[in-house]
Amino acid sequence: MYTIQLQVLVFSIFGIHLSIHQQITGCDTRPADVIFLLDSSGSVGGNFNTEKQFIVNFTQAVHIGPSKVQVGVVRYAFNAATEISLNDYSSEGPLRQAINNIPYIPGGTNTDSALRYIFYNGFTFQEGDRSSVPNFLVVITDGFSFNVDATIKEANRLHQHMTVYAIGVGNSIDNNELSHIATDRNHMFTVPDYNALHTLQTELHPIACNGMQTTTPPPVQTDSCSSSPCVHGRCFHDPSSYVCICQTGYNGKNCDKDVCSSAPCQNGGKCYLNGADYLCVCNNGYSGKNCQTAPTQTPDVCSSAPCQNGGKCYLNGADYLCVCNNGYSGKNCQTAPTQTPDGCSTAPCQNGGNCFANAADYVCMCSNGYSGKNCQTGKTISTTWIPIPAVVG
Repeated sequence: MYTIQLQVLVFSIFGIHLSIHQQITGCDTRPADVIFLLDSSGSVGGNFNTEKQFIVNFTQAVHIGPSKVQVGVVRYAFNAATEISLNDYSSEGPLRQAINNIPYIPGGTNTDSALRYIFYNGFTFQEGDRSSVPNFLVVITDGFSFNVDATIKEANRLHQHMTVYAIGVGNSIDNNELSHIATDRNHMFTVPDYNALHTLQTELHPIACNGMQTTTPPPVQTDSCSSSPCVHGRCFHDPSSYVCICQTGYNGKNCDKDVCSSAPCQNGGKCYLNGADYLCVCNNGYSGKNCQTAPTQTPDVCSSAPCQNGGKCYLNGADYLCVCNNGYSGKNCQTAPTQTPDGCSTAPCQNGGNCFANAADYVCMCSNGYSGKNCQTGKTISTTWIPIPAVVG
């Protein structure tokens, strides 16, 4: 793969008629694979057609064909979708018509998802990518993404495999984010509105053909990715073989191994994809990477029936608790209840008194005038004489 300056292509993008094409004759004859990432978010609205015309102007200024410049278009908002693959059209006319027919489907600006989509689905053998020519991505946006950190991460990954140009439109863009999307600040452009896109051509004109006319492409090499060896990933060609970058949850040389397919989680654990790795969610106290470590066993201290005299044993952490019956007490219900003496057992009540137990004491209910604790005191007989008056007859 040889290096090609995208400035030439971007300059062509801003060309309006074939007169611009004539200005860069010799620059657009080199082969290149170019994908436009077309902003379809809700803020674009009626400017979507202007965006599409922007790409049409590019196709009019270069030579389209399987051995020359190939153009693809991916539309993005909340989700990304391929509207035109690199090898769908071999001439400018049908390609231009297909671009004009791209529908506007508004949504949020999910830029990180769009860049991830390009990484896995944009420049692939199935989509018409040619390993012997350079790849260029032109990102058009008029706002900032949902997740700036994720967008920067995805852009950095793309920079290793392609040249990325970022074009910001309007005053709602995040210049810091835009500069990270672009390969560098020389590949970043901003305009105040969609109607001002054409003004960029004057900025790009001095460098339009930089290094292009003297560059000789290397011999075409056998494409080791042509057989699509990467089952669940993206294939990158190198001089001796190929390298697969796997999608989440797959690994192996050809990204053909589902990391959960080997059932690595033991003892009933559930396997879940976790990036390129897996995560086991363990059951019943098991732990470890694969749920291989058994839980610490708590001894059943009730198995020896330590509770006596009918007491019930219950686990209490590593110990036990006895719930005792019938007044028994103690750790193991070993202590018998204290016997309350029956105070009536000695028949303390005299003179026919009735005895009633009162806890450890007793009460005597005396009869026939007797009294005292034990009804021991007899009746008192009065000896007082009452004089009776004499009866006179």
